[in-house]
Amino acid sequence: MRLFEYQAKSILNQYLKVPEGVLVEKENMGQMIKKLNLPCILKAQVKVGGRGKAGGVLKVKDLNELKSSLEKLFSMEIKGEKVNKVLAEELIDIDRELYFSVIFYRPSRRYMMVFCKEGGVDIEQLAEVKPDAINKVKIDPIIGLKDFMIRNLIKDFELYSILNQFIKSAYKIFVEKDLVILEINPLVITKDKELICADAKVEFDDNALYKHPEFEAFLEQSEIKARNLGFSFVPLEGDIGILGNGAGLVLATIDSVTRAGGKCANFLDIGGGAKAERVKSALKFLVEQRQPKGILINVFGGITRADEVAKGLLEFEEEQKLNLPVVVRLSGTKAEEGLEMLRGRFEIVSSLRDGAKKIVELVNQ
Repeated sequence: MRLFEYQAKSILNQYLKVPEGVLVEKENMGQMIKKLNLPCILKAQVKVGGRGKAGGVLKVKDLNELKSSLEKLFSMEIKGEKVNKVLAEELIDIDRELYFSVIFYRPSRRYMMVFCKEGGVDIEQLAEVKPDAINKVKIDPIIGLKDFMIRNLIKDFELYSILNQFIKSAYKIFVEKDLVILEINPLVITKDKELICADAKVEFDDNALYKHPEFEAFLEQSEIKARNLGFSFVPLEGDIGILGNGAGLVLATIDSVTRAGGKCANFLDIGGGAKAERVKSALKFLVEQRQPKGILINVFGGITRADEVAKGLLEFEEEQKLNLPVVVRLSGTKAEEGLEMLRGRFEIVSSLRDGAKKIVELVNQ
């Protein structure tokens, strides 16, 4: 589960300092304008990257500028995501900007901390240009975070004394809250030597939602609806809809589409044993929520019968009249019967790699 910046900061605020801020929604903009202290900085609340480059962060000085800037932000769409909330924050007296993050690094089953003395930049681009500027330390969850790890991460005596307690607190939040990503960019050192999380990106492992009921308030309406329907759903940034059965298979499908040059609009797992009605409901939900330019269906028939999947797709197509490309890969139980039902009406592929290439090709036509 990826959080909005204002939600992330409400979690960090328990242990770390964040700027004073007020959330403005489109519906209450006129009412909130009178309550904001000026000057301030306005930040569009979206879950996609590149917000600053897209013009989604604005500094305002007076009331007239505030109103026009809010109207501009609320009219924006950043990478396909409409702006419905804006975070208005106090200005920070910046002396220095740093980069800090903690992630769950799956290849080694460790946590990994990343630090850079250059904050407020695109860390991926910096890694290509100046790889030596980025320091990384892996942490065994059983051993935990030790002071020597922080020294190896910072590699600067003065900064170590400033950042030591901050890093310990950030790690505590990461572990206690079952996060998979905690990124602070920039992490600001003020002229008074205070540390402030000027921006924050947080992703929570929603498999641990039962342990953290406070995160239920952060679920999007689409995620709540998906849960009520019995689907596992995560909205993503792209335009290719993904439907599969089993989390591993859906993730593999997303990876294949990404390698083929496409961008996925979602993660949608219909689970095992899905009947035609469930498949139809999942497709209806997917199209309503993400409005994709194309859909890739990848189902392995174990307890899920492939002919039921085909039946659900055909019923949905008859009701909705899909005007977008659909690529289908079916294998396993009743696969031949299912494929026979779909031939001549949808693009049929025999492998995941072919399916990923085909849907990317069709969407980009």
